[in-house]
Amino acid sequence: MSNPEISIVMPAYGVEKYISAAIESVLKQDFQDWELLVVLDGIKDKSDEVAREYEQKDSRIKVLEKENGGLSDARNYGLDRAVGEYVHFFDSDDTIEPDFYSRMHSAITTNNKDLVICGYYVDTESGDTTTLTEHKFIDCLEPVPAKFDLNLVGQYVNFAWNKLFKREFLVRDKLYYQKGLFGYEDVEFMSRYMQYHPDIMFISYLGYHYFNRQRETLSRIFDQKLVERAAGNLQCYRTLLSSFSIDKNSIDKAVSQAVLGAYKALFPLVFEQKQNRLNLIRWVLNEKSLFELLPAKIDGNIMDKVFCFLIRYRLSTIIFLYYKFR
Repeated sequence: MSNPEISIVMPAYGVEKYISAAIESVLKQDFQDWELLVVLDGIKDKSDEVAREYEQKDSRIKVLEKENGGLSDARNYGLDRAVGEYVHFFDSDDTIEPDFYSRMHSAITTNNKDLVICGYYVDTESGDTTTLTEHKFIDCLEPVPAKFDLNLVGQYVNFAWNKLFKREFLVRDKLYYQKGLFGYEDVEFMSRYMQYHPDIMFISYLGYHYFNRQRETLSRIFDQKLVERAAGNLQCYRTLLSSFSIDKNSIDKAVSQAVLGAYKALFPLVFEQKQNRLNLIRWVLNEKSLFELLPAKIDGNIMDKVFCFLIRYRLSTIIFLYYKFR
């Protein structure tokens, strides 16, 4: 029996509510030449039972079990055991459109590329309602599309799941996900991957559904590692942009906006805490890993410039009052 064209690597940990929908969306594909490697990254719930039921029904589904090592480790484990010509890293709490693999496979084989990147939906769940937001790029065979908007890099290139990779390219250069990271493992991987100058293309096709679900109350606790993760993400983002051979001024501008965006995301999380909010703001402002990425000046609107000023001079009380009364 010949090897399948596509190997689907699906890490699974604590997803018993969602993994069935993910696997069902694979089974509904109009492209059938695939193998699905469900990597159980330590058994936390009944995800293993759900996956093994599907394994019994379809020989193309293989359930692999390993000790808990995190998302990157699970992806690497699956990649080492994949035999397909191409690889898709599929998060087990998302879904794909029925023509996802036929469209992605056609694009990467017809144009003889190392990587194809598609658009996607963000499915935001709120109660019983789900809102779909389209992230649709352009069709482009060039690695740097004309009039490339750097803000789109973070929307399309940073992630693992809206891509089909040529497996030989990954194996040849020993490209694995870095273990031990959380929250920016995808952009870190892509920042290294792009250094090997793969032949890539973008397609406007919307094929992947990334689910943005309501987080549990416990996950809203402010974790001081969030600042470290934000800084790591931004450092990798700069490296990723540099691989597109874009001029330094444009990169600096894009990164400065991203740094400001990181602060704007962190402060509201601080205000979800019930106590020590002012001290947490002071702590965030004094964290060098993120602060050192703040640009000397920012090309933005007046509010962005004011916000940058408040951060640069660590005016924690004013920032505290702004978020308290806004």
